[in-house]
This record gives sequence, structure tokens and C-alpha cells, in this order.
Amino acid sequence: MLSEEQIKKLVELEKEEMVLISRKTDFAKQENPDDKTKIEIQRIDLRLQEIENEADEIKDLPKLITRDKLAKELEVSNRTEDELIEEHSNERDRKQFEIEEQIRKYVNENNLT
Repeated sequence: MLSEEQIKKLVELEKEEMVLISRKTDFAKQENPDDKTKIEIQRIDLRLQEIENEADEIKDLPKLITRDKLAKELEVSNRTEDELIEEHSNERDRKQFEIEEQIRKYVNENNLT
């Protein structure tokens, strides 16, 4: 479960991300963008990456399974490679879903739509 502060931060990041994507889309509509526009698009891309990194840090989702970890788990379990990968993917998806539900609930309760 995320704290209220973490949820607030994620909501702020999502809002900023939407604004930046809108600006980038507007810039991309130009047929022959000048250097200033290209630089602005690069800045937007950098900030979007920063936002993604900040959000990932807050969400703290389980990492995808590595080949080494998969090999170790295959040695000690009776499950197949596909079963182990699916289990890890499902765990990540479940946590992502729980976070999205928390954010939706927070947004609805605080009339932030």
C-alpha cells in the first residue's frame, strides 16, 4: 500500500506527464521544426523519462525476473520456465493494479477528475 503522500506525488506526476505529452504532440505537428523546437522536444523527452523513473521508484514494483534468478528457481522447483515467468509477471501486474486502484480511489474521493 502506498502512503497518501506517495499517491499525491503519483497524481502530480501523471498530470505533468499529460501536459508534456500534449505539448510534445503540438510541437510534432510542425512540418519543419526549427532548432529551438527540436531542443524543446528533447527537453520534454528527458522530463518524461524522469517522470517515469520517479513513478517507478514510488511504485516499487517487483523487478522482472532475470535469467540467473530463473535458472536458480528452475533448479529448486518442479515448475516450468513458463510457469515461473508467469508467476513473476502476475505478481508485478497485481501490484500495478493495486496501485492504480489506490490512485483512482484517491482521485475520486478528492474530486480530482
